[in-house]
Amino acid sequence: MIVVMEVDSTEDQIEAVIGRMIDLGFSPSRTTGRNQTLIAGVGQGEIDLASFQEMDGVKEAYRISSPFKLASRVWKREGTEVVLGRARIGGAKVVSLARVCAAGQVPAVIEAGVDGVVVPVTRSRIGYQPPPQQTLAEMRASAAAKGLSVIVEVASPSQAVAAAAHCDGFLVIASQMQNYALLEQLGELHKPVILERSLSANLEDWLLSAEAILTGGNGDVVLCERGIKTFDALAPTAIDITAFPAVHRLSHLPVIADPLRATGRKDRVLPVARAAVAAGADGVILDAATDVAYITGQIHRLAAAMGRESQ
Repeated sequence: MIVVMEVDSTEDQIEAVIGRMIDLGFSPSRTTGRNQTLIAGVGQGEIDLASFQEMDGVKEAYRISSPFKLASRVWKREGTEVVLGRARIGGAKVVSLARVCAAGQVPAVIEAGVDGVVVPVTRSRIGYQPPPQQTLAEMRASAAAKGLSVIVEVASPSQAVAAAAHCDGFLVIASQMQNYALLEQLGELHKPVILERSLSANLEDWLLSAEAILTGGNGDVVLCERGIKTFDALAPTAIDITAFPAVHRLSHLPVIADPLRATGRKDRVLPVARAAVAAGADGVILDAATDVAYITGQIHRLAAAMGRESQ
């Protein structure tokens, strides 16, 4: 449910509404805009809208039929901007991030004009392994000198806690999109989170995973479309271009694209990146193994031609 407060409502009136929600078994989340305050209640309790509408300072109260509440455009009508170093992901801005596997690659992608660095986990016979903390610290120092952020991929709650001191944000890899222990931990750490879409997840699944992070109190969530399964043996995964306008209609969260992981082919990165930006993507993740400088330049020119800003 959502309770919309009057423009001139007092702090005591707002706290009274929050207290009523808690008493009814809801988890309240407050957002204060330029002119008014909204309070969302997430939970399975009985909703008595009339009891809220009668409270002092309340303008209106209504149910949200969507299974995701805090991620919904109904909850927050204006788009969210997530700040990662000099990059502001969301709104009219188009950003580019670069995935690097070694500290030695950081200077090259900085020169290419990217807005942030993503450090991947590696897959081994014992599972997903994060980079050594010393390597992560070196990467962060190199990036921070140019005002760039470092985002580290994580696959478990313990990895997130261990990396928190050496990064500016996290990226949840697709296979862990529904790892709710991890999502809840990231909600508590209050650093920006990029949430990859699982290969078999629909939009509702994806947004419900984002909801788990938002419910924990972390509002800095970015969605990442990195491909879905197909029935074509020559292209087993493909980017879902329709996801960008669909997510922007359903949610206030920004959404970016990962063309290489979506297609698995370096020769498809540029056309897919262009298509994603044209469809409304707020940015792209590129791989250091591709021509990052050229692709970034192409993306910025396309953004400018569309009347959108680039970093």
